[in-house]
Amino acid sequence: MMAYRQLTTWTVMLWLVSLGAGCGRSGSDVKTVAVSGTVYLDDQPLEGITVVFIGENARFVGMGETGPDGKYRLDYGSIPRTRGAMPGMNRVYFTVAAEDEGPPMIPDEVPKPKDNPVPPKYCDPANPQLTFDVPARGSQEADFRLSSR
Repeated sequence: MMAYRQLTTWTVMLWLVSLGAGCGRSGSDVKTVAVSGTVYLDDQPLEGITVVFIGENARFVGMGETGPDGKYRLDYGSIPRTRGAMPGMNRVYFTVAAEDEGPPMIPDEVPKPKDNPVPPKYCDPANPQLTFDVPARGSQEADFRLSSR
């Protein structure tokens, strides 16, 4: 009887351990989706700008840089090996990365107009003026038409 009880106890313990191992998290619980688009300033493609999407409660910040055609893709973010943006409403701002430093997560101050071709009203990380509602499936049309006026 004792051997049966020990076998049952060990079987239940092994089952619980294996069940618990499957429930562990191997990464972040933040869900992201692919986001890309084009940035224009006064109807001209804007090159060399970092586009920053700040997800709900700033749980994830996704970033990408514009190419010569103004196109960008959110290729990196605040969580290693995670790209894109969180589905739902994201606050968006633009910045210029200093050479050899990479893009800042949240800059200490808004870049001066001579350093950044984007008007300051679009560059404030503390109070972003633009938002983008990222669909659950992601978006390839997260376009921004900025105005210098």
